[in-house]
Amino acid sequence: MSASSRSSQSSDLSPPRGRRGCKAGWSRSSEHKRPERSTSPRRRKKKHSVEPLLALPAIEAPPERQRLRLCQEAEALFKRYVVGLGIAPLLRRTAFAGLPTIDSHLANPPVVDPPILAVFKAQKKNFGPQENKLYALHRSVIETHNLATLAIHTMQTSLPMSMVQAYLKWALKANSFTSHEVTVLRRETILMQLVQDATATMPSFRSALIAGRSREGVQDATTGSVVPPLFSG
Repeated sequence: MSASSRSSQSSDLSPPRGRRGCKAGWSRSSEHKRPERSTSPRRRKKKHSVEPLLALPAIEAPPERQRLRLCQEAEALFKRYVVGLGIAPLLRRTAFAGLPTIDSHLANPPVVDPPILAVFKAQKKNFGPQENKLYALHRSVIETHNLATLAIHTMQTSLPMSMVQAYLKWALKANSFTSHEVTVLRRETILMQLVQDATATMPSFRSALIAGRSREGVQDATTGSVVPPLFSG
């Protein structure tokens, strides 16, 4: 091979000369350029402005309830029945049996639906004593409602005022039964959180009435009022 041909081959195989500082075979214009960030307002993220919170209105204290002085007769009835009347459920039913009632099925407390009762009987289960207590309590509520309604009926039909007073007194008595039942349930609920046998711990919790003496009162932490204690009778 001649010198001229070797020179020609070497010149064909050698890479093209580029600018100083560039890689062989590549020009600076062929490099991959990173795209520039756009400064267009459309692509800028909007900063959300936070509005200041409005001041909450001041919470006003509830107005103090007006306290009325009762007349002598009303005060005597109030003090007699407000502490509760604790009598046996059988005697309670006997007491109400002699009173008129309203001609409506709603004048009676509801009973358990027959399909549910059939399920209990099929499984040989009982409702338990708690249902009996709640049923007696419900009956007292219904009887109080009935007697108050009968008092309004007596006034609207121009019957003697003595009948109105009689119905109202019986309404107070029925409500007194209810109040005592609620007192017993509250006492039992609290005692059962502390002991297993509430009756053994406090035998009188079912029969003791609410203390009627003002010196036995305690302060209610919620209202700040002086109220009777639940257990001390």
